Amino acid sequence: MSYIEQNVFLFNSTIRDNITLGGTFDDEQMEKALRDSALDQKNADIVEKSLLANPELTLILVSHHLTLERKEQFTQVYDLQLAAPHPQSA
Repeated sequence: MSYIEQNVFLFNSTIRDNITLGGTFDDEQMEKALRDSALDQKNADIVEKSLLANPELTLILVSHHLTLERKEQFTQVYDLQLAAPHPQSA
């Protein structure tokens, strides 16, 4: 099981330590990770396609940018809308 939090938590340390979580990586590996790990819309599509292509995987995805084409690939899609707040009773 994997969970990726939307809110970022930074440790009180260097940026390098926050990225590597204390692991040992050389400068070349760090540069490659920083260059390749951005999750813009294009890369999010690549990740989603890869996950959806695995028939042994149950995927629960929460997204703000789910295209109609991608919705068709899921067994079930729930579209949640922000409800208006209920008035407070006196």
